[in-house]
Amino acid sequence: MYHEGREAKSSPKFFVLKILDGLTFRGLVLVSKRRTLRELVTKVLFQTDFRPDDFQEILGDVTEKIKENDLKSEVERYAKNIWENKEKIDSIISNHLLNWDFDRVS
Repeated sequence: MYHEGREAKSSPKFFVLKILDGLTFRGLVLVSKRRTLRELVTKVLFQTDFRPDDFQEILGDVTEKIKENDLKSEVERYAKNIWENKEKIDSIISNHLLNWDFDRVS
């Protein structure tokens, strides 16, 4: 929350941040665990597009930096589930495309 009219001596703007349950503080941005989970799973899956044989290594590289055990286990669970069912997921998406080739979907 930003309060106009108030400024800290050391910075041009004064920000009052309240950290709520389920949110983490990253820089000056409050980020929900859900968003962080999506970002980390996307990072794993994106990297495996370029190195499909290194899924476990990529997953390990991404999860080793996570300090919260529940977040780490969720990232592992989601990424593994998507990776193991990739062909099925791609098939479902392909079946619902209208006037679009699956190869063009990013």
